[in-house]
Amino acid sequence: MRFFATVARNLEHVLHEELASLGLQNLQPTGSGVWFEGSLEDAYKACLWSRVASSILLHLTTFEAKTPEQLYEGAKSIDWTPHLLTRDAFAVQVSASRPTISHTHYAALRVKDAIVDQFRETQRARPSVDLEDPDLYVHLHLNRDEATISINLNGKSLHRRGWRVAHTQAHLKENLAASILLRADWPNLAKDGYAFLDPMCGSGTFALEAWMMAADIAPGLGRDDGFALETWRSHDRNTWKQLLNEARERKDAGLAGELPPIVAHDKDHAIIRAARENIHMAGAQKYIRAQQRELLEVTAPADRGLIATNPPYGERMQEFDQAKEVHERFGGMLLTSFMGWKATVITGSKQLGLAIPLRAVKRYSVFNGPLQCTLLQFDVEEDRIFEPN
Repeated sequence: MRFFATVARNLEHVLHEELASLGLQNLQPTGSGVWFEGSLEDAYKACLWSRVASSILLHLTTFEAKTPEQLYEGAKSIDWTPHLLTRDAFAVQVSASRPTISHTHYAALRVKDAIVDQFRETQRARPSVDLEDPDLYVHLHLNRDEATISINLNGKSLHRRGWRVAHTQAHLKENLAASILLRADWPNLAKDGYAFLDPMCGSGTFALEAWMMAADIAPGLGRDDGFALETWRSHDRNTWKQLLNEARERKDAGLAGELPPIVAHDKDHAIIRAARENIHMAGAQKYIRAQQRELLEVTAPADRGLIATNPPYGERMQEFDQAKEVHERFGGMLLTSFMGWKATVITGSKQLGLAIPLRAVKRYSVFNGPLQCTLLQFDVEEDRIFEPN
């Protein structure tokens, strides 16, 4: 069986490394994700354990679709009976890259028509369409004059962990935060006893992702809306149950072990309240300390650790000046209280990054939604300090 794991731009190599660590085979990264081959168990494992992917798709077919008619015929040529019953509901999701069929809503309708017409002709009954809570998610990808049809095994995006009940402005998606932590080698740092700190924690995303990694908690265990594979007609229930049981055992063992200090701060009381709500929802209140603190009041909870944070970017001039001041204060905090630590910062521009008076060890281009950002990694050491202009 062939599968495709989708991911946000510029994160395909992080996903490739993660899927390899899960034991998946024949991995082929592309610009929008990673192809892999394997069993349903492999795909289920990716759904349950991938912290980086957005979706896991079971590939059905790829065919030429220069016209809506070709798209209809290609979709109708698939035998849909292993995937749907007439009493089921389905939805068609569409993604596109410079498609010949430019109207994606119409493309979705043609695939829907093809599925419905096949059932009418063979069974004289038809499945229904439910865009909110379907039994089956059909995924259509249009790339120029080519169409690929797949089954979306997760349904709603894998970044949804189930703990986010409180939101703050401009929060990071969970899988982007996880990617940043993986690039910073946090799982190995946690095993070595490094502490974790986010001094501008927002809704608590970094701290919660760091906690789940340190405690060996599968990100899919807490999903409140489940997985689409559970209502798919070819679902292997025994394999899924076994993987869930193994994940629960690993979580119990991880939480029973010694976890590093994980701390979340923010200067805003309302933001800390939101972070605490999410931490409580995740069941992490015993493991994550969330406190209101100004940047220059933040102190290190241990001799060594990792800081990961998402400071404000400031897209307008006045906001930019304020954001630069925050970056400068953050740099002052590092030099004052965090010598010997590591830090990783996602920031909106090179100019903001230069407000932190440390030479970066590594830098990457990442996207926070549609906004292109820079990810900086620092070693907080004397020989990395420079004098900003």
